[in-house]
Amino acid sequence: MRSIPRGRLLKRSLLWLAGAAIIVAIGYGGYSYLTRLVPQSQYYHVALGATQHEVLYVLGYPTNVESDDKDASHEGWRLVTPADKLPTGKKAEDYLYWSWNLVADKFEPRLDITFDEQSKRVIEVRCYTKVGGCSKLMGIAAGADEDDVKARLGKPDFEGLEGVAKLLAYYRYNVVFELAKRKVYYFGIATRSAPEVQPATKKDSTQLPSSPPVAAKAPN
Repeated sequence: MRSIPRGRLLKRSLLWLAGAAIIVAIGYGGYSYLTRLVPQSQYYHVALGATQHEVLYVLGYPTNVESDDKDASHEGWRLVTPADKLPTGKKAEDYLYWSWNLVADKFEPRLDITFDEQSKRVIEVRCYTKVGGCSKLMGIAAGADEDDVKARLGKPDFEGLEGVAKLLAYYRYNVVFELAKRKVYYFGIATRSAPEVQPATKKDSTQLPSSPPVAAKAPN
């Protein structure tokens, strides 16, 4: 049996280690690229700025549409109407708020889309759940703790409280997260002009530095 000179064996070992290090570096670089923090433009394959027809193409007709409740005693709430039971002469495209039940015959998880009043283009795509089922966003899932969100994304550009809910808005990434009892339950992508991420003017709100309106009822 022929023996391999010690110097040659050492050289082979070093080459093997160098190759392994390169593979690890490439793998880590690929992971870092996939998990890097960049502005988000799509959620559930719906892009910010998409038209109503583009949304219909991707998701089909919504389960429900919503309109502002004109009853002053219901301020901050919206009227929910099944899309297949709209008033005569009305169609989904006449409404600015659409929602889809992601599981048949269940209220959640639920996907909500808001359109700009003037352009009728998407300004917000968010998922609501307290039972799971929403797709992750920037590595963050429903039920994530507030500390985990901040550890992942850093200090929010806006942080506000209203009632039992808190909004964390990261305008630099086009993402927003609503939390209750420190847990994420409603999150997605939004432009800074979306009404749900605008500071509110209610006198009884706690300001950090100001409080946004909360579109979805927080979990009990």
